[in-house]
Amino acid sequence: VQVEETRGEVFAKAVWRPTAAWTLDGGLRFEASDIASAGDVELEKSLSFLKPRLAVAWAPTPGLQVRGRVERVVGQLNFDDFVAGADFEDGTGVSVGNPDLVPEQAWVGELAVEKRFWTSGALTVTYRHSELKDVIDRGPVFTDDGDVFDRPSNIGDGTKDELIATVTVPSDPFGWKGGVLQGELNRRWSKVTDPTTLTRRPISGLRPLEWEVRYTQDLPRFGSSVGVAVFSGWSQTSYRYNYVSDVKLHNAYVTTWIDQRLRPDLIMRIEVQNLTERGIRFATHVYDPPRGPGRLLYTDDRDLTPGRAVYVRLRKTFGG
Repeated sequence: VQVEETRGEVFAKAVWRPTAAWTLDGGLRFEASDIASAGDVELEKSLSFLKPRLAVAWAPTPGLQVRGRVERVVGQLNFDDFVAGADFEDGTGVSVGNPDLVPEQAWVGELAVEKRFWTSGALTVTYRHSELKDVIDRGPVFTDDGDVFDRPSNIGDGTKDELIATVTVPSDPFGWKGGVLQGELNRRWSKVTDPTTLTRRPISGLRPLEWEVRYTQDLPRFGSSVGVAVFSGWSQTSYRYNYVSDVKLHNAYVTTWIDQRLRPDLIMRIEVQNLTERGIRFATHVYDPPRGPGRLLYTDDRDLTPGRAVYVRLRKTFGG
């Protein structure tokens, strides 16, 4: 399959600062594209979208800022979705390509509060709500012979909510220099109508909860820096007309490293990955199609433990 896209965009933008504490940023974009697919499916179509945006920032004090925005967002098509494929090893069967997809669109409203402290420290909390249209997920397609296949589809409208918190804490105020502690938390909710069961469910592949914490320490006296990063476990569920796939990462994933400058132009990094030997579990629940209560055929459950890994990199800089 060969897919070609020609896209153009024009935009206008205006920024207004009525006072030192207030900033208003408005914009309007118009996007148009022609997409042509050649191969097993011949299709050509034109798309156009109007994308307004309004952002407001308020800084009542030098260390505090409140930001809000309303914006229409249009996603990018994944051209892999245009192509048919098959996976018989996992029992998921044939997936039909769908070149007649339209990009997912959303009206996004966002509110963020940022507090800065200790010169380089910061805490930011963001809440984002998206009203989705033409959500791209998986849906069934029926042939004239009565066969049913899976394919990427625009399954209708939905919603997505995200709560994001990030923090950066320098170590200087505690008596030692060169250290930085960073953390991030992401909590997500979503709702769409399943095209097979016609019930409400989350968007496929969306992880409800993720977090990470990392600490880095510069050691200029020794020409090195060290660090450790801890990533949370997570889970995600994908839905098709004949199965539900659950992927879960157990426990926390820990990585630690040291960067050593051997010469001014040569740096070596030694990194130990998956220090806790975190495992990953794949559970595929296969149904007698269409998927629904009482139609479960079997569950394929795989629990894997990949173990630790040691990564070594040498980086040489050439020229000035």
